This record gives sequence, C-alpha cells and structure tokens, in this order.
Amino acid sequence: MKQSFKLEEIQKKADEIVELITPYCDHIEIAGSIRRQRQEVSDIEIIYIPKYDDDQRFSLFNDKPQTLS
Repeated sequence: MKQSFKLEEIQKKADEIVELITPYCDHIEIAGSIRRQRQEVSDIEIIYIPKYDDDQRFSLFNDKPQTLS
C-alpha cells in the first residue's frame, strides 16, 4: 500500500524541488494529484522541458554542462 501525505505538506516539497531545478528548465509544471488539489497525495509528479544551449545540455544531476555527441 502506498503511503499518502496531506496536500499542504507535499505541495511544499514539490515547490522546493521546482525551485531547485528551475535554472535547468525552459518550462516546468507540477502535475498529477497535486495539480488536481487532492487532499491525500502519494507521489510528486513534475513535468519539465530541459534547457538546451546550442550544443550543450544541462543535467539536472550535475552542475557541469555536458556536450552533446
């Protein structure tokens, strides 16, 4: 059985994640149960479009740009 959390609690966590990864994204949205404002939420869904700068892409998990091959 999945653990569920109160919307207010999980919304704060989702907002923190969005704030952290926003510099690496052209567009970002919180989706799923949080977007639908369900009172009990069992996961965080975030949809994003990563930033691309000419021949480089930015990794969400590494601060250094990676060259595309």
